[in-house]
Amino acid sequence: MPMPDNNQDNKPLHGPNLILDVENFGPIAEAKNIEFRPMTVFVGPSNTGKSYLAMLLHAMMRGMNGFRGMHTGMMNPHFVSFLSPEERRELAIETGRRSSHYLSATDEMATMPIDIDQFTPKVNKILQKLSRIMINELATGCQASIEDFFESDIDTLGNSTNVFQKGPSIVLTNENKDLILDTRNDLHLSSIANRKLHVNVPLARLYFPGHDDDELLEAITVTVVQSMLRMIIRAWSSVRDSIYFPASRTGILTSHKLMTDSLIANAHRVGVDTQARIAYHKVAREFLRLINLTPRDLSYPRRRSKDLDSTSLDSVAELLEESVLSGRIEVYDGQWGPPDFLYVPEGDPAMRLPMFRSSSMVTEVAPIIHFLRTHVRMGDLLIVEEPEAHLHPAAQQKMAAALAYMVRVGLRVLVTTHSHYIVEQLGALVNAGAGSVDPGERERYLGLLGRKIDRDLYLKQGEVSVYEFEPVEDNGAPAIVNELPFDPDYLGYYPLGYSKALSEQRNRNVHMIGAREGF
Repeated sequence: MPMPDNNQDNKPLHGPNLILDVENFGPIAEAKNIEFRPMTVFVGPSNTGKSYLAMLLHAMMRGMNGFRGMHTGMMNPHFVSFLSPEERRELAIETGRRSSHYLSATDEMATMPIDIDQFTPKVNKILQKLSRIMINELATGCQASIEDFFESDIDTLGNSTNVFQKGPSIVLTNENKDLILDTRNDLHLSSIANRKLHVNVPLARLYFPGHDDDELLEAITVTVVQSMLRMIIRAWSSVRDSIYFPASRTGILTSHKLMTDSLIANAHRVGVDTQARIAYHKVAREFLRLINLTPRDLSYPRRRSKDLDSTSLDSVAELLEESVLSGRIEVYDGQWGPPDFLYVPEGDPAMRLPMFRSSSMVTEVAPIIHFLRTHVRMGDLLIVEEPEAHLHPAAQQKMAAALAYMVRVGLRVLVTTHSHYIVEQLGALVNAGAGSVDPGERERYLGLLGRKIDRDLYLKQGEVSVYEFEPVEDNGAPAIVNELPFDPDYLGYYPLGYSKALSEQRNRNVHMIGAREGF
């Protein structure tokens, strides 16, 4: 089984950290400066917005990801039209001047880099104007993705108008906290990390000072606008894809054929009989669609021995099977349409149990194992609601360790949880990542995923963010979201709600013991 890279701390993370500011969104009154690190944890009572914020992140990542393959050439005339003739001329002439020292470049050099800071203040203002227009349009597209994602909720989210009118603020940073993009800053261009435009060399060779060919100047302007759009889209879409595992995954997995059959049977009635609408949220519909892809669609199991990233993802799936399930998940083409999922217990390989006859623990974890082998790609974000569901406390601890192992191999993870065991185990793994801890000590004492895996199993404190959702009033929503720091005295994460519940439980028991014994 491939091991995590011991030198990963010295390498860039897979994708940037995304920071959001959100106000008045569903049950959430305020969530400021929420930074999604490689391991992000949401804790708090029910109905405080944990899933809403996780879904918002998922919808935003989908929206931002959609621009990755955009053909910027088609967008040039659109953005050039926002500049006046004088601005276009000024931009073209200044670009020609700055590119003059590339005139002797070889023919193989198709483009030349020009640092934005080299331009005059006047041209910089023009570029700032362009950047604001481009980023605002990208944000509008992302906003459309959010609205589409929450289409069934917009009417019921009575206090969510702020989100849908202006959208959450977005900040992208790398692992060193360097800015990649900041939409909260009016001077958008100054917040882009890689601030180089790549201008067409043949065009530059045609320019010389005093040259007044309007067509040439317009062509130079177009290539500058195209380069700038590429630069912004590269920063904007640097986030990877996300896969959402809803809390309802057990029900979907055990009845996915019946649900699909029902959808097909009622498809002709939609629009005629309003009662025929199937009221699934989009994360459930997405999950059902992915579950229903057959092994033929996926070339399953994958044969990718030369693909190191995919081999690492397969190793995580095997780890979950061995450590949590004590068995393996098999997927076969069904007799009709959707595939069949079977559980093979480790102690009885001749037994193959369908999902509806398997334990709830199996049906909770099986989709994660299956998706790791099929849909997940390195650098993706896995959003897992309630990973502790139907798991014994010891299995919850191993699940937390497996989630940390995902981070070590290069995935990003977001969990929403009510489990004290999950949060406390992640804190222990942060302690395991301290510089004073020798890998041999992890191997001897962790006892989670096997000695060889435990040796390199840890989390760095900077890789983890834990946020507690706290109701403003006793009756639940609205809620405030605050970061839960790593406690330097107790060396762990201690949500207030957990501590209060545990202390009240102990006090009840003490009082009842006193009542029983008569003192």
